[in-house]
Amino acid sequence: MDLVCLPLDLGVFDAKRSIGRKFDDGEVQADIKHFPFKVFNKGFKPYVRVQYRGEDKEFSPEDISSMVLVKMKETAESHLGDTINNAVVTVPAYFNDSQRQATKDTGTISGLNVLRIINEPTTAAIAYGLDKKVVGERNVLIFDLGGGTFNVSLLTIEEGIFEVKATAAHPVIRHPGLHEVVLVDGSSRIPRIVKLVSNFFNDKELHKSMNPDEAVAYGAAVQAAILSGDTSKKTQDLLILDVAPVSLGLQTTAGALIKRNTIVQTRKSEIFSRYSDRADGRHVL
Repeated sequence: MDLVCLPLDLGVFDAKRSIGRKFDDGEVQADIKHFPFKVFNKGFKPYVRVQYRGEDKEFSPEDISSMVLVKMKETAESHLGDTINNAVVTVPAYFNDSQRQATKDTGTISGLNVLRIINEPTTAAIAYGLDKKVVGERNVLIFDLGGGTFNVSLLTIEEGIFEVKATAAHPVIRHPGLHEVVLVDGSSRIPRIVKLVSNFFNDKELHKSMNPDEAVAYGAAVQAAILSGDTSKKTQDLLILDVAPVSLGLQTTAGALIKRNTIVQTRKSEIFSRYSDRADGRHVL
């Protein structure tokens, strides 16, 4: 779901970059310097204030994003001639839990039941796998460069199984004997970007047969079909194994419970005891 341009002539953009973040987040503060519209702190969240139909209006990133979803819902319903109640929504692979929950909240505001939040490079890989009719094991790098976000994911595709090995993990990119590099999203069309990526992989020819603007949506539609009980030949044998994009756990001296790039679903538990007392009387685990 690329939330770059917004309806209702609000003149607001890049809500996707602020969703689920606090106002004092470093990324939000850096973006504010370049926004032509007013961003202010409301309940520790970044809100925008704009003139709309002669009145001052305040919107959260979730409010703005929901406008996009409502418009997309209306467009899809007009095309299909039917009511749409459910949706699969994609997010950048690096989104943390609060950003994903905020995105899910956007669906609720829009009147949609969000069946699943799924990583954009993963859905692009699904589109690639179905488009290429992959035979045998293939290691595929998805290079997803959009209008405001950037993701890189490494996957292995074999016999309908899409297994994410790592996301945004530069150190592993040069070692899986890489079969294909797939360019996704609009900004990946920039000639200089294409040349830089090709050069990074020793002048490798890049996969550009898919429409980069539609690949993520196509893969999300396939995921939606699976969740809706579709049993067609194209979808019945698909298995998607994704990974946790960020480390998860408590702030302890032992570090994260679940390391980033661990396959989901996963579970881990530990027993913690007090390690030391702080000067302010709080405990350190």
